[in-house]
Amino acid sequence: MSSRQRNLDRHRESSRFAARDRRGKEADIFADLKVVIPIVDEATVTHVDRIAILRVALTLCRYENLKCTPVAA
Repeated sequence: MSSRQRNLDRHRESSRFAARDRRGKEADIFADLKVVIPIVDEATVTHVDRIAILRVALTLCRYENLKCTPVAA
């Protein structure tokens, strides 16, 4: 095996580990978001995808921002 091939294999392996770590962190973040934001009762919904979680979180942030902003007369 050439030096170039070993370097490529090492790079692929480190990329796989980095991707696995990133997916784990993302899963933790989405699990935290799912706990905080009000989503449909899980008894009726078996799976809520990540995009839906992000949409609800964004809507909640916008609502909180509007709620705290005074209305100009």
